Amino acid sequence: MARSNTSLLIIVLAGSAMLAIAIFATGVYVAFLPRNLTTSAADRAFVVTASDLQQLIPEIVVRTDAEVMEKTESPGSVVTLTYRYSHPGQEQLEIITRLHALPEEIDAGAQYVDAVAQAAADVESIVGGARLEDRGDTFEYGERSTYGAIKVLADYAGIYFVCRRGNRVYSFVLVNKELTQYDLVCDEISDKLAVVFDESLDSP
Repeated sequence: MARSNTSLLIIVLAGSAMLAIAIFATGVYVAFLPRNLTTSAADRAFVVTASDLQQLIPEIVVRTDAEVMEKTESPGSVVTLTYRYSHPGQEQLEIITRLHALPEEIDAGAQYVDAVAQAAADVESIVGGARLEDRGDTFEYGERSTYGAIKVLADYAGIYFVCRRGNRVYSFVLVNKELTQYDLVCDEISDKLAVVFDESLDSP
């Protein structure tokens, strides 16, 4: 009987230990998940939207149900504002704009590298097999930037842009085969960047 009670006690203790480990692991996992924040109408001032580009692509009818805007805060107090517009089909228009606001400027360099890789991944997810053609001398901004054309075979399919200034990193991906006025898109991006990097503004 004593041996049976001892075995039962060991089983109970082992089960309690496993439960405690599982609860701890779950708490650690949750702690490292991004926290969803509430977006506001003011956040649209930071991102290039489909409505901003509508006059450049008159064939496109902007659909509000095709756009999503999200804001999250990751561990380390990195706030990320993401705007997506997805209208597939013959009149395809895909836009992904991201703004990362970091608490320390020193961390922005690594975030910039990640943003460039993310932009390439975004392009691949939208247009598989597309080629990125660097045109960095055409459009530059901030302390470091990357700009180029998205090409499918010999045809232009859009543009991508990533820049860093201070503690903020901005990225923009546009896929639309009808658009040819890329310089005007760059003007639109510049207008947004003037707002994004206005040092008097709080983090989005």
